[in-house]
Amino acid sequence: MLLLTLSSSLFAATPSAYFKFNENSYNGTAGEVKDSSANARHGQANIVQPVAGKVCNAADMLAANTVNDYIAVPPDTFKNKEDFSIAFWLKAKPEGSNYTHYFFYVQSRGYNVLTGLYTAHGAGTAYPANAHDSIAMIMGGYTTRIYMPYAAGTSEEETNLLDDTWHHIVWTHNNSSTSRQACLYIDGKKAECIGTYSNSTATPDTVRLGARSVGGNLNHVYGLMDEFAIFDSVLTQTEVTTIYNNGNNGNNVDGSDGGYCGGSAPAAVLHYEMDEKSWAGNAGEVKDEINNLHATAVGGAKTSDSSRAITGDPGTCGYGFFDGVDDYISVADNNQLDLPALTISAWINPVELPTLDLQGIVSKGTNYEFNLTVGGGLQFWSQMTNAITAPAGSISAGQWTHVAVTVKSGKQVLYINGVAQTTATITGNLPSNAIDIRIGADDIGYLRYFKGYIDEVKIFDNAMTAADVLALKNETHPCPVAATEAAGYHLEDHEWSNSAGQVNDYISNHDGRPFNNLAMLDPTPALTGDPGTCAYGDFNGTNQYIKIPNSSDLNVDGSFSIAVWVKNQGNSSTYPGMVTSRSSSGGFALTSSFPGNVPDKWYFTTRNAAGTQSTFSGGTVTNNALSLIHI
Repeated sequence: MLLLTLSSSLFAATPSAYFKFNENSYNGTAGEVKDSSANARHGQANIVQPVAGKVCNAADMLAANTVNDYIAVPPDTFKNKEDFSIAFWLKAKPEGSNYTHYFFYVQSRGYNVLTGLYTAHGAGTAYPANAHDSIAMIMGGYTTRIYMPYAAGTSEEETNLLDDTWHHIVWTHNNSSTSRQACLYIDGKKAECIGTYSNSTATPDTVRLGARSVGGNLNHVYGLMDEFAIFDSVLTQTEVTTIYNNGNNGNNVDGSDGGYCGGSAPAAVLHYEMDEKSWAGNAGEVKDEINNLHATAVGGAKTSDSSRAITGDPGTCGYGFFDGVDDYISVADNNQLDLPALTISAWINPVELPTLDLQGIVSKGTNYEFNLTVGGGLQFWSQMTNAITAPAGSISAGQWTHVAVTVKSGKQVLYINGVAQTTATITGNLPSNAIDIRIGADDIGYLRYFKGYIDEVKIFDNAMTAADVLALKNETHPCPVAATEAAGYHLEDHEWSNSAGQVNDYISNHDGRPFNNLAMLDPTPALTGDPGTCAYGDFNGTNQYIKIPNSSDLNVDGSFSIAVWVKNQGNSSTYPGMVTSRSSSGGFALTSSFPGNVPDKWYFTTRNAAGTQSTFSGGTVTNNALSLIHI
């Protein structure tokens, strides 16, 4: 069954100590187990390591040395506690005949036990070896027990805390002189409240999580503990239920996002800005900014930048247009795209909303599908989650909307414009397959093509937090500057005779002059056919060149580009220039053998007014072979 909830609930109770166990590893160093409360009472692990837990990571007490594994926290963590509550998640199992598992332990000098909580077994009663029919509470050195109710007609407890599944335990203590009592909650439900003793923890010197501290057998927890929180108040049933639901939704005790296990934010796997000037259906023309997973526009998908999701520069810049008939972008399958958890983010602007079927936004076949649904809803589907949906009316035609989905085991969230809409709590990982990713289409066999505009498609390798999804929605980048052609020369002007203006500039009026009987030929053009590159200049390498008159609009003090076809037939001069420019303020030179007469390289050199020169080497210019050089 799919469980859908609203955004996780928040409550006012604040922990005085809160151990999430979300670190990458422990090595027995003081302060390595972080207290997330404002009090920063950081602990130290002893033969304990963080592993995947209920919410992000958990403390693993299943070490090979099962005698000494525990976490020590500063003694003042539990100093002067009168009214208090302790809440944590437990996934434990029996360890042979050991049925005593200390979750929490406070000791004073002289080995006097002040406070503790552990599983216990009713003395003198015949139960199976793994039975643990009560929770024992030590208050002020005195022990009381709360017995687990039995399932009807059996000798087994309704809640077996050592069944190797996650359970939530809350222990509250009210130290009022008139109504002193302790209450136990299991999985969000009150088990029992009983009268108890006054608590006195004025001078503790040892506080441990997961074991006690006296005797040869520490009666450690044989399992995992997670989200261990201590409160300086008595939690209510409502607060206990809220903490339980928050944990089941993959959230912290206060309902905030569980964050990133080990502290590492998800890494982007691919990002298509869709800022290309145009697409022509060529392989790799849709550029990936992350891992060179360049894609192909299929069916005639086009680009535009006239009506951006976020205007300005920086902004979201260009985007893709999909006709709803056969347009999509194909991303070839790659091992980097086999993700057990992920985040998908995109801007969409549908021309019209679907009326009969889905429209694909991002799809990887049986791995997952992220779709626009009938009437403007949103859907994420996979074999792991089935369908998670936001209702019709969530998305409007003719309007840019940011959509995202975060998926990990135990928590899946749909976002619209950076706000969580629907949460599911399915456990398990996304499957993998060898199917290409499609942007703008679902499975092609169903003809679920998107009609409208899509931009800024990103996929990350894990589920992001709500705060980071909102940051994605607001993210911008510099827009590419459209180049303006200042001058262009086809070099196909019929014939030259060393006269001014004979080399025609087809862009503007910067016509050039050939010198020293420069010839124009056409038998072997760079690109054959018609259309092609046609005629070209045949330079002798000695004294022939073309001179372009000086003009203010050809000054290249700032950014510029040069593109030229060349066929090097051997260098006869020290600095055979292809394109050069000099002025009082500096200049540049594109040559094929500077420095050192290396004929198979091209070099680009710049010089400023102070005479400072810089040179970089480009690619190979092979003798008697055509090369297109673009700077």
